Amino acid sequence: MTLGVTAPPSDLRTALAHASRFEGVTIARGYFEAVTRRAGECVVHGWMLLPDQAFDSLQVYWNGDLVGAAEPVERPDVSKALPWIPHAGKSGFAVHLPARLTEGATVGLLVVLGSRDDRPLARMGTLFRPDTASGAPIPPAALIERVLGHPNSGYFVVSGLKSFTEFIGPIVKHADSQSARRILDWGCGCGRVSRHFLHFLPDLGGPEFYGCDIDGEAIAWCSEHLQPGIFTHIEPWPPTRYDEAMFDVVVGFSVFTHLSKKAQRAWLAEMRRIIAPGGLFLASTHGDCAACYRFRDEAVQALRRGISDEKGDTRCEGIAPPGYYRQVFQSREYTRREFAKHFDIVEYIERGMGNYQDLVVMRRP
Repeated sequence: MTLGVTAPPSDLRTALAHASRFEGVTIARGYFEAVTRRAGECVVHGWMLLPDQAFDSLQVYWNGDLVGAAEPVERPDVSKALPWIPHAGKSGFAVHLPARLTEGATVGLLVVLGSRDDRPLARMGTLFRPDTASGAPIPPAALIERVLGHPNSGYFVVSGLKSFTEFIGPIVKHADSQSARRILDWGCGCGRVSRHFLHFLPDLGGPEFYGCDIDGEAIAWCSEHLQPGIFTHIEPWPPTRYDEAMFDVVVGFSVFTHLSKKAQRAWLAEMRRIIAPGGLFLASTHGDCAACYRFRDEAVQALRRGISDEKGDTRCEGIAPPGYYRQVFQSREYTRREFAKHFDIVEYIERGMGNYQDLVVMRRP
């Protein structure tokens, strides 16, 4: 479906169009972490790397145009977290965006390209809004920590916009000729991604926007602060109260990463029920790449059965039933086989969500 097909080109769709320039370049591991403002410029901070090759330079692109360069900077914290990667300690960056680039723009595409000996090796990209900090209200620290593992509100906003970028690109790319009526953020938490969908609803043709989660406190906060979104508390197991074929697009960030094999099967069937024929379902998984970072040399053994769902996760204690919330990793082969029992697999993007999780783009037959 083509979102807002009758509307004139928006800054959002214009920015997304520049992403094609970087297709075919490997997605790096790393994060955009924070945005600071200095006199006359914005500075975007983060880190990026490949496990087997070090960058000696970074190129900065804004809406497809080369606007600057930098050298990797020291990041002792990354080196401590990834001690088996010799060059992890020099993976940081501080990207400077002059005010002339962002003045008057509602959104643009920021891409950082890592190179060695003038040869591009890997990239990270995100939509960037100069007015990001002045958007929707920020949730309480406890709700942010529940979804991130820490209460950093700046990262909550920046990372949510990047996740929106990673969802909206494939949605626009794989749209058909009908406009979306309704979009659902499945497992929305306290609205980390939902807040950005709601901001860009006019650019998407004005569909109704819904969110749902098993966290009743987070849903109550979203219902009060993220309007005109329609947010619903759901049970850990389907069915939901949503009507059959109700949604044209459903997104799920880091939901399958916490669901056992049994729960995944149940929710795949429910997603097929509530998504309209021809509708899109985009969901992330901990795939082979994530398993390699998590288990290192034991990754192949960890995924020998296709899915590893034995280890529990205590982050949602008191919200999810005991034993429900898990740390789940699954191979690309397993995901494609199991998800294809319910959906047509349109695209499988390694490290396509947060430069760590894999993104599976599916269509309801």
